Amino acid sequence: MAFAQKAYLSVTVNPIDAITESTLTQARVSLISTIDSTEVDTFRRITILGDVIKRYTYVYDNSHATLPFKRIVRVESEGYETLYYDLNILPSEAKHGEVAHNIGVIRLHRERIHNLNEVKVTASRIMMVMKGDTLVYDANAFQLAEGSMLDELIRQLPGVRLESGGVHHGKRALRQQPVG
Repeated sequence: MAFAQKAYLSVTVNPIDAITESTLTQARVSLISTIDSTEVDTFRRITILGDVIKRYTYVYDNSHATLPFKRIVRVESEGYETLYYDLNILPSEAKHGEVAHNIGVIRLHRERIHNLNEVKVTASRIMMVMKGDTLVYDANAFQLAEGSMLDELIRQLPGVRLESGGVHHGKRALRQQPVG
């Protein structure tokens, strides 16, 4: 059984643009609890000098970290998809009471947002279905003007006609069915 131990912990991460590989200068890197998903701390941004172009690294320092140390690292930057990284530091990683963990480069992809001006949803309905020896029509599948009468619907039914003696399909008179 492993016992919890205290250690000085330093975690670094370098978020970059996945395409251009340029450093994301306005990234926000934070630690999330694995228990309840709350934000527990944030990384600080450090400028690295000496290059022609400024580079940045993000560092989290904790002088009294309890190992094992389990958190989720959330890396976010405006205009980019948020990325999550599982951070699990074991007591065996501590050397002389210190752990320096470099997550390394994390590539963030730009958000893919497509705004649509208009969306038109169309659907079709089945006009009729055979149930045993009965042909069942779906009245909602027919286009009727607002306030139309039943005779207008009957005129649209394939093979059905309305005569003075009732409703006929082919040469047969149809039985009346209750509506509902």
